[in-house]
Amino acid sequence: MSVSTLIAAELYEAIWSTPLSHLATRWRLNDHALGHLIDSVGMPRPKSAYWAQKA
Repeated sequence: MSVSTLIAAELYEAIWSTPLSHLATRWRLNDHALGHLIDSVGMPRPKSAYWAQKA
């Protein structure tokens, strides 16, 4: 099993460039768990309508 470290800047870039559902799948997490993790570190994240409006 490989473990990687994600720095805050990389996490911020990832969550604002890719929908959380895709990131969760890539990182083998539950969508809800990923959202909770992001919230727990106090990082802003897009609201659910963000990706629909962007498309």
